[in-house]
Amino acid sequence: MTTINQPTIWQLIDSSTIGGIERHIEMLAGGLQYTGYNCVVMLYDDHGKNPWFKQLEAAHIPYHVLGGTTRDLYKAIKSKKPDLIHTHGYKAGILGRAAARLSKTPVVSTFHSGERGAFPVSMYQYLDEMSAFLAPAIAVSKPILKKLPLGSDLMHNFVTMPACASDVTSPNSRIGFVGRFSPEKGPDHFCALAKGLCDMPEFERVSWHAYGDGPMLADLKKSSSDHVTFHGMQTDMTDIWPTLDLLVIPSRAEGLPLAALEAFSHGIPVVAAKLGALPDVIKHGDTGWLFKAGDMETATRHITQWVDKSTTQKTAMFTACRETIRNNFLVESRLEKLFQIYKKSGFKAAA
Repeated sequence: MTTINQPTIWQLIDSSTIGGIERHIEMLAGGLQYTGYNCVVMLYDDHGKNPWFKQLEAAHIPYHVLGGTTRDLYKAIKSKKPDLIHTHGYKAGILGRAAARLSKTPVVSTFHSGERGAFPVSMYQYLDEMSAFLAPAIAVSKPILKKLPLGSDLMHNFVTMPACASDVTSPNSRIGFVGRFSPEKGPDHFCALAKGLCDMPEFERVSWHAYGDGPMLADLKKSSSDHVTFHGMQTDMTDIWPTLDLLVIPSRAEGLPLAALEAFSHGIPVVAAKLGALPDVIKHGDTGWLFKAGDMETATRHITQWVDKSTTQKTAMFTACRETIRNNFLVESRLEKLFQIYKKSGFKAAA
């Protein structure tokens, strides 16, 4: 829905599916709309049928798909005249900042990725960081912030608080992995943990569930289907989160995975590698546990600690997780700081 005479903000991204960045943009756009701004998701290129479109439509967030060239982007800026462009991801960042500067449009960039991709993606990521000086930059974690120019801002991801939460009283427990099946996310570590623990007596009523897609999925399904249920890519996790009791994030590299915040918002503790901004989110022993990346022995011990907890102890963790989100990571609490960053770009906020 368009609000008359209110500034228009573009969220620019090159996207072909649904992931943490897409969910971040969706919640950000919803928050901006709630405060009265016109917010449009602009997709740099047409990658065919994108499952994200249905979620955007359901959330009443307008979107537009460009033709995949810098010329198309520049022409769209000149014709539609957005008041601000907020870029996400290396392609949107590099090209969006350049086009915005040429058209004298305020621009801000968020840097989400905590890991280097394989070549040539790593080259583009490096170029993205080197050109970050062209606009106010936002990092979602301290390690990412260190790669950006002085004066860049740290702003963690955020979520909305759901009405439905996990049920800690159920006698059966479900441990989950939610993410891309690629090396940096460590789905093979999750499967190894499941294989090592599933036959232990205390895990008799525990099942292991993996949600996502990616290049490692086919091989892991072949090797691990006896102890892990693979559910594939999920276009909407709304009904799935309340069925999980513990989230495991066994990554090799991270920024701030939105899955951790969404788990917390449902009262789900997180066992995670000590990477990126995860130590800023997880209070060890209170809302989850942290372990050194790759240390499966310690991860195993922490998962066992959770299984051994009483219902009363799990309820306390449930409450602590929800309070962490309520006090620190709601989208509403981030907007004031975001608008201050927007103003650095020359954007004039609504009165």
